[in-house]
Amino acid sequence: MSQPPPSFEEVEYKRKMGMELRPTIVSKALSNEIKDKQRFDHAEILFGYLLEILVERKKKYSNYNELDIVALQRAVGTLVRYAPTPDKARHYFHLTLKEIDKSLITINLELTIIINLIYVYSQHHLMKEALEIVKTAVEIGIYHVKVDHKYQPDKFKDPIPVFDTISAKILKHFNMELNEDKTEVRSCTKKY
Repeated sequence: MSQPPPSFEEVEYKRKMGMELRPTIVSKALSNEIKDKQRFDHAEILFGYLLEILVERKKKYSNYNELDIVALQRAVGTLVRYAPTPDKARHYFHLTLKEIDKSLITINLELTIIINLIYVYSQHHLMKEALEIVKTAVEIGIYHVKVDHKYQPDKFKDPIPVFDTISAKILKHFNMELNEDKTEVRSCTKKY
């Protein structure tokens, strides 16, 4: 039988007692706070702790190990996907791309958070904004990126089919489609 995921309170207690906190534990607690307890504010605090831990680990070991990278990617993907508002999702999207150590970021994480950002906008019925993100992703070459499954959190799927599914709903809403080589969004040429 597996152990229940760690809680915010457990992490807080260990932190207060000066006990070592591993990135994987903090990342799992963050996910638990968002998905199971709907406490995004606690998840944000845990994310701050995770970043502090990772900074310390980099100082101590000079680089990150695979578990560090997976923990960060799981946390960021979860924060963007389950953000209570599009503004919060965009905040964590930008924070990841602009401020987090590049050695923790993979192309798969970038693709995943783009997809999650589109999803959040569409769930809040901000379809024009979601369409703009889809267009940008297509224009920067989302379909022509080499996907690397190294450091991929177990539950993450190949991002391109997920992008297809999410973007298809947005494109259909606006009666749009991708061109043949998937480098541009255009008005639908097909008659149904």
